[in-house]
Order: sequence, then structure tokens, then C-alpha cells
Amino acid sequence: MICSTWTALALTTLLTQGASAASPDPIGGTTPPPLGAQGLFFEANGGRYDRDVSFTVRGPGYRMFLLPGEHRLALRDSRTDGAPFAAALRTVFLGADPAAEIVGEDELVTRIHYLRGKDPSKWSTDNRTFGRARYRGLWPGIDLLMYDTDGQLELEFEVAPGADPSAIRVRHDGVADVAGVQRMPDGRLRLVSPVGDLFLSEPVVYQDGAAGREYVPGAFRIEADGSVGFSLGSYDRSRTLVIDPVLAYSTYLAGALDDELTDVATDAAGNTYVCGASESIGLPITVGAFQETKDVETDALIAKVSPRGDTLQWCTYLGGGVSAAPAYAWANDNAWTIAVDATGHVYVGGKTSNEDFPTTAGAFDTSYTSGYDFDGFVSKLSPNGDALVWSTYLGGGGHDYVFGLAVDASGDVVVAGEASSVFPTTNIIGGSTGVFGFVTRIAATGDSLVYSTIFNGSLGTGGFGWSPRSAVTDLALDSAGRAYVAGWTNTSNFTIVNGAQTTWGGGVGLDGILVRLAADGSAFEYSTYLGGSGDEDSNSALGFGVAADDTGRAWFTCTTRSMDFPVKNAFQATISETSNFQDVAVACVDTGLAGNASLMWATYLGGHGPEIALDVETDGLGNGWVLCNTSTTNFDLVDPWMGDQPFGDLAVTAFDSGGTPVFSTYLGGGGAESYSSADSGRLTIDGDGNVLAVGSTSSKDLGTPGSMQTLNPSNAFYGGGFLAKFTSLASNADVDTRAPCAGGLPGNSLIPLTGAVLGQRLSVEIGAPLGDLSIQPGSITRWFASSTPATGYPCGVPIPGWGINGASGDLMVSLAPLFWLGGAGVWNSNADPAVHSVSVPDDPALDGAVLFTQGLIIQVVPGSNPIEYDVTLTNALDLIVGM
Repeated sequence: MICSTWTALALTTLLTQGASAASPDPIGGTTPPPLGAQGLFFEANGGRYDRDVSFTVRGPGYRMFLLPGEHRLALRDSRTDGAPFAAALRTVFLGADPAAEIVGEDELVTRIHYLRGKDPSKWSTDNRTFGRARYRGLWPGIDLLMYDTDGQLELEFEVAPGADPSAIRVRHDGVADVAGVQRMPDGRLRLVSPVGDLFLSEPVVYQDGAAGREYVPGAFRIEADGSVGFSLGSYDRSRTLVIDPVLAYSTYLAGALDDELTDVATDAAGNTYVCGASESIGLPITVGAFQETKDVETDALIAKVSPRGDTLQWCTYLGGGVSAAPAYAWANDNAWTIAVDATGHVYVGGKTSNEDFPTTAGAFDTSYTSGYDFDGFVSKLSPNGDALVWSTYLGGGGHDYVFGLAVDASGDVVVAGEASSVFPTTNIIGGSTGVFGFVTRIAATGDSLVYSTIFNGSLGTGGFGWSPRSAVTDLALDSAGRAYVAGWTNTSNFTIVNGAQTTWGGGVGLDGILVRLAADGSAFEYSTYLGGSGDEDSNSALGFGVAADDTGRAWFTCTTRSMDFPVKNAFQATISETSNFQDVAVACVDTGLAGNASLMWATYLGGHGPEIALDVETDGLGNGWVLCNTSTTNFDLVDPWMGDQPFGDLAVTAFDSGGTPVFSTYLGGGGAESYSSADSGRLTIDGDGNVLAVGSTSSKDLGTPGSMQTLNPSNAFYGGGFLAKFTSLASNADVDTRAPCAGGLPGNSLIPLTGAVLGQRLSVEIGAPLGDLSIQPGSITRWFASSTPATGYPCGVPIPGWGINGASGDLMVSLAPLFWLGGAGVWNSNADPAVHSVSVPDDPALDGAVLFTQGLIIQVVPGSNPIEYDVTLTNALDLIVGM
């Protein structure tokens, strides 16, 4: 069959007062409580509603009714608690079969009861609930399927082979007029109703073929009478079209003036914390916050947002109002970096020009010392945002900026940034003149320094007569307390240790640097240049990003104008724009190796326009996520949530461990996102693999229904701050790790990277096994799955010689019939996993099926002649296939 999918039925809250329209009858009464993690559900009509209603579904600010040949939406203002339903929108399927059956699928255990009044004959009990609803045969060979995706309603047309998708036409009754049906510049469909706007996301479809993923052009088609259909490009009618990660929510945090969000963090409960800077007096500060009113010009802002993005739990300003710099006409405070610890305490760092920035008694430094410039600051806030636990300046006599911050398990705070003053130090690595980078560990009590390291070269270069200059713009910690930092330098004798690039790239500007610092801050354990003969500089304070894991692997990103950036195993081997603009550069480095071997891969990322690197993070599954700004209309997209780029959007791209993009999308609206304000924009990844990005925007159409602030009140140049959340690439995975019953096999060496989802790619990693099994570079690995287990499962069938050192290994997968066979993967080193990726067939009969999956290691026996092989079985997985 062919599925043409349009996603995320979006009901905005741009509502006017006093307008009303007829609603389906009856409406009202008590809404049953939400069903927790089940999200949206479809309730069968057991007599509660008019008999023509088959199912109803409740969402934020709306209620949908499914009737023969149509569905209806009752709307209300979701910003006001208890607001009544005020209008209705009726969607009619033109030319459809009025007798098309409406059925529920994926029945839930929940039952809904309505016991109203004293007359039991009027009660409605045991109303069944379903995870999905389907209109069967609306048009010949075409079904309409509805289901929940992370709290948003998706509508999917399934077009069988030979059916004509041009038959799909719908009419929307209740819009203002024919002009009330509009196609937005980003491809979305806008419906202008009397009480607000509704949006249907742009249809983005693809097919999996022999050559990989193939995109099918798709767009809404608006007829002269205002009815809507689809325009599709050519496609293979024997294969399925699919759509990938969805936007969970997007919300503003803004007032009437310039506001920007610069960093984001999450806690174990899924709450989101953001920081930035605000010029607005009307920011939605919560009652009881540490600082409820803004001082003179720009204050830092810090806020906590609920996991679903629908509630502002607290929001506070942080700043002073007395500037020490008479050359400045304003007092300026900006929070550039944020972290949260296991107890919910929030840490922020940034810059201030104020003598009265709020510090606490006994903190390391309570005096402003930078004269006419900026001091850095680091502050620890209470979990409720209502008090400072401690707060300190950090700096000397020149300018000092705190750009990166992380908290370790002991509560020590490690910060990094740029300084040009007599900075407080415990040791110096390399030169200490000019502008230099620093990494400082502050004790958990905030009253002393555990260590403070500054570093620079002594030979300044560049075309502008600059003195030696270096800076650190981002920082990550591993569990051993080692700091990984990214930044820039113009020095040709920066200290290099085991680096992939040992010489400065030259040119007139800056090179990127990547450093791994010893846990005590005493020395570089790894450091390298990353740059070419052009300039690695985006004119952004935060334009160099780093992420790291506990294996010593680090991801790096920066902006580059160099045509000779040191690419390796590159997805994009050449810079796209060589005249006036620049691309993003992304690299993955193994800091446990030395020289060129430590550079695993490096690539350009960009199109025929300017890109500005903002941040990089890792999701713990081997993927590196990059955030950048782009004005490119041909940016490389993979399963995009948003396929069009109006102007100055953000782009979010995920690379797998080998450097191949597995997801890439624009993120923006009709205005510009973090474009002129290049310091605005970072991302983080929560414990479930969901990706959260922040920035600034002048767009008015980014807020999603039910989010905490759907409207952007800012009319300023940079606009307002915004926060967006994407679901995890592995959000559909349902995996149970099967431990071996005997044989001493390596623990948990078979790891799923993405979910087993119909019509999509499934990736499985065979990690470097533990124990006394030594894997040689060049060893081949495979993984395979069967629809039936081996005899004796779960313990499997012991096979002599298939375990470690010739012992028996447990075969847990039936070799006949084989369901899938993963292709060969090669280990590059004993520490590297082998990743395999295969297509999951789009066969509805497989939905819910259990695949019994196991890994296999085929190792060449060193020195054997003729060549011999050792075969070892890894752990197994149970994979449940989902839609």
C-alpha cells in the first residue's frame, strides 16, 4: 500500500473573544482524567453522544468527533482554565463513501463511565477506548488512520496500490471564508476559524528503496472552492511512504522586547531548564521567583518548564542595575550556560557589567573587578527558583566570560570561557598573554577553587596584527571528571598532545581547538587543532561546540570558511559555498588514540548559503546531534519535520557513529531564528533521547497548541526566546535484553540504537565485548533475527566452540527460518562497536510481532595458516515491531 502522511493536527490558541459557532450536540460535562502515558485515545460512543458519532478524542483546547463522511472539532481557548467550547470546525470528505466503516484499533484496557443524574437508564458505562481509529474505504482503496504521537494527533491517508490519491479532497466548514484556507510558506495548511487558527503540518513523505531513502515530493493542493487535496510527485506504487520524528512541542518564552534563550538542560523527571537574556519588562515571571522585576537594560533569565512544555513552573530574572562602565549606557547581564544536578538545583554562568550583581556572603568572589568591561559569574539557584544558594563573580581586570558549565556527581561546578585579565589561576598551560581560554573547577560550596587552568599559545598570528588569542566556548564532563572543551585560537604554538592536526591551519583568522583536560586540571591529555587555511569563526561567542562520552569519544562543531578543513570519511567532502559564506564543520574524535587515527570522521555540513554552528550533543546511542543556523534552501534533509526554509531558520541534524546523517530538519517559522543573534541557540538530550533546542525568533507561528506560550509578543529585531522538543529516534523501540543462560558470554553486547518500526531503518550495535574475549581489529561481526526462537529458548541451544575460548555458546535464535541477516561490520579497534542497519519490512501483519535477535562475532585467528576463524555468540534481544 501507499501511505501519504500528514502529521500533527495542530490547534493553536489564537482565539478572539465573543465569537461563537454551533458545536456538535451534546457537548459539556466532566472530562475524564488523562490516561497517563497513553496520551490521546479514541473513546467509542456508548450513548454519551449523538448516535451518528462513532468515536471522540480529547486534545488540548479541542474535542474531535468522528462521524460518517466527516469529523468535527469543538474548539475552546486552552489558555483559560475551564473555558467553554466556543466554536466548531467541520471537515467533510468530498466524494467519499458515506457508508465507510469507522473502526477502533489497538484497544486499551481503559473503560469510560458516565454516571449522571439519578436515572440509571441515562447512564453510559463501559465505553471502550482505542489507541487508533480508522475510516475504511473512504475513497476506493484509501483509508484514513488517526493516532497519537506524543500528545499530538496524526492523520494518515493509506493509499492502496492502484488507488488514485487525487481522489482525496476535504472541505472545511467553519473557516472564515474561502480565503481562510491558506498554504503557509513552510508548507503547512492554515485554517482561519472564527476563534483562532488551526494548522496541518506539511506532508513530508519518503520510500525505502534499493538505493536507500527516496523522498517523494508532497504538498497541500487548494482548489478554487477552498477544498484541499494532495499534490504528489512520482512514486513507486508498490512501496510504502513513511514519516519520521515529530515535533513534540514548540513554545515561546518572551516579552515585548528582545529576549533570547541561550542554553537548555533537563532533569531525570523530564523537566526542562532554560537560560538567556531579556530586555522585556513583561516576561512571564512567576510569583515568588528570586527576582520578579527587571533592572535597567538586560537581565539574565532562568526558567523551568514542565516535561510536556505546557506549564511554566517558575521563571526569574537575575541581574543588577548599577553598571561600573560609564562608557556603557546600560547595565548588562547575560546567562549563557545552564546545568541542573540530581537534587534539582540549577546552575547558570555568564557575564555581567554590574557592580551590584547578586552575590552571596562567603562566595569565592563578591566584588566586581573588570572596570569598564565584563566579569564572569556563576550562580546556584534553589530547585524552586526562589533563592540563591550561592553566587560569585569570576574574573579579573579585563573582560571575562563564562560560556560553558557542567556539574559533577560531587556537586563541584566546572566552568569554561574566555578571559583577558589577571584571572585567578592555579596553573597555566602554554602562554598567558592576550586573550586566553580557561577551565575552572569551583567547589560545591561555591567558596573556593579546586583548580583553575588558563591556556594559550605565545605566537599570535592572523591578518589583523592580533596578539595571541584563545578562548573556550563549550564544555562537557565525563564520569571521571575530565573536562572536554572546544574553542578557538590564532596561535601557531598552541600546546598539542596526540592531536589529529598538529599545525595551525594558517590564514587570517582562527582555528578550532579540541582539548581533553586531566581530571585535576593539571595537563592536557589530548589536544588538537581543527581548522584550515581560512577562518573558523562565525562571529558568535558560542560558535564552537563539544560533546563527550565515557569512552573518550568527543564530537566537535564549528563554523568554517576553509576550503581545506581536515575532512575524513566525510558525508560532505567539500565546502558548499566558497565565495562569501561558510559551512558548518562536524568532527568525531577518539581522544584515547593519537595522531590521524584519533580523527574518526570529519565533514562539512551546509548548502549554497551561510551556516553558523551553534552546538553539538550526543544521545548516548552513538549519534551526534548538531544545531546550526542556516539561510540555505538546499540544506541536506533526512526525514525532516519541516521541509521548507523561509529565512534564517535553525537546522537540527543527527549523525550516526560513522558520520552519516540519520535525521535532519529545518526548525523555524516565517521569521528568522537565531540569525542576527548568533550567540543564541543550543541543544541538549534528555535521558529518553528526546532532543531539546533553544534560540531566539522573530517568527509568529512557532508555538504549538497547548504549549505554555503559543504567541510571540515580541516585535523586536531579535524577537523572543523559544524552546522546541523533538522525540527520540528510538522512541518507538520496545526492547528486552535477553541475558545468556550459560557460557559466560559478554554482558549486554547487543544494543538497539533505533526502534523496530515498520517501514523504517533498524540499527543494532554489537559493542566491544567484555571479559577475556580479545577482539582483533578487522574482525567481522553480524547480527541476525528470527521470527521464532531456538529450541529451548530462552536458554537457547548450547553449541560447542561458539563461546569464549572454544566453550559452548548459547544459540538463542533459530537459524531456520532466518528473518533478517545484518550485513558484515568491521571492528576498527578493540573499543569500537560494529553497527548494522537494515530496513524493517512494511508489513502490517508484523505489527506487535516479537523478533528473536542475536549477535555474532567472527574473528580471524592471529597467525593461523590457512586462515582460521573463532565464532562467538553475543547476548540476545527481544525486539517488538511497531507501527
